[in-house]
Amino acid sequence: MGKGTILDDTFKNMSMSSQVMMSLMKPLFEEGYCVTTDNFYTSPELEKALISHSCNTYGTVCVTRKGMPEPLKRKKLKKGEVAAFLKGKIMVLQWKDMTLLSTAHNNEMQTVEKWGVVVKKPNVVVDYNQ
Repeated sequence: MGKGTILDDTFKNMSMSSQVMMSLMKPLFEEGYCVTTDNFYTSPELEKALISHSCNTYGTVCVTRKGMPEPLKRKKLKKGEVAAFLKGKIMVLQWKDMTLLSTAHNNEMQTVEKWGVVVKKPNVVVDYNQ
C-alpha cells in the first residue's frame, strides 16, 4: 500500500484501516491464514470481517475502539489479574497494560521464564511478542 493505491470498493463501508487490511488480505481469503496486527489496524470490525473469510487475526487494540466491551474501558487490573471477554469467536483480553483482540486464542496461560524468573503469561501475549 502506498501513494496511488486503490482500495477495493467491496470494503468502502468500513473504516480506512479495515479497508487497507481487507484489501491486502483479499487474495488470501478462505486460505485459513492468521494475521497479526498492531493497535492502528486491530478492531472488532476487522476481526468480524476476516472471520467471515476464514482468516484469523490477533493484535493489540485500544480499549476506546468502537465495539469494545464497555467494562474494559473502566477496568483497572491488579497485579497478576487477567480480564477476558468472548463474543462469538472474538476474544478480548486485558493483561497488565496490554489489551488484545484475537480470533485464534482463548484465555489460557503458559509458563515462561523471564530473566531467570518463572511467570505466567496469556498465550496471545506470548504469540504477539514473538
